[in-house]
Amino acid sequence: MKRNRAFTLIELLVVIAIIGLLLAIIMPSLQKAKLAVESVICRSNLRQYGMAGKMYLDDYNSKFPNAWDSIFKSRDPNRGCQWHDLSRYPDNDSSYAGTLWSYIGAGDVHICPTFKRFAMTGEPHPGHVDSIPIDPLFCYSMNAFLGGFEATNSKKLQLSMSQIKAPTRVFFFAEENGWRFVPDHAEDPIRYRDTLNDNALCGGPKLPYEAGAWDLPLTQGPPYRDCFGSFHKTTMQKRNDGLANAVFLDNHVDLVDPERTYYYTRPLDSAPPM
Repeated sequence: MKRNRAFTLIELLVVIAIIGLLLAIIMPSLQKAKLAVESVICRSNLRQYGMAGKMYLDDYNSKFPNAWDSIFKSRDPNRGCQWHDLSRYPDNDSSYAGTLWSYIGAGDVHICPTFKRFAMTGEPHPGHVDSIPIDPLFCYSMNAFLGGFEATNSKKLQLSMSQIKAPTRVFFFAEENGWRFVPDHAEDPIRYRDTLNDNALCGGPKLPYEAGAWDLPLTQGPPYRDCFGSFHKTTMQKRNDGLANAVFLDNHVDLVDPERTYYYTRPLDSAPPM
């Protein structure tokens, strides 16, 4: 008589152990693959930003737009939560559509999936309003030294592409953090005065229209007004020790170190006429 043989407890435990071992081997590879896909998406987004900026330049005699009104308009001091405030999304309120919005439009092109994961985990950003959920809408900002004036400031600065001598070095758009940038290895914790709040990345110790903003050497270190993001090529536990993606004026995309922010920011050796 033929007997059906069932698994013994030991055999079942061996199978479970083998499955666990396989998962331990596979999971890191899957995680690396996921991060690689996210990086490709982010770099593609920035290339689209760069192309939108180029189309704008072609239409406006090579003059750069105002960084503060480039994608989302930032016209009031209560814009701290704008990057995750759905009520200020241009599709919901067209008055917040910036000069480049019609060149890019709505969609996931405004957000890096890696940033979204990092921003939704951890402490809220400084000045966060509890009633506004942290569900990021954008994380890319324009170089404020290209079109660096706020509506409330009487000094207007607007450069043209023909003035830029090193388009391969000067960034057009880059990622910012939604949290304070304090690297684990930093001796001075004051590295990053402002967090992501609008589409203007003021990547120097001073605002573009302030006295002395253009006179510092390109090797000038922090503290900066704004810095590049720090969430690529790192872990959630060390989210201030990573890199950011940026698209440059020649439309190439590359990883950049937040501690080199000012080097990639300033387009001229001295302040242009304002």
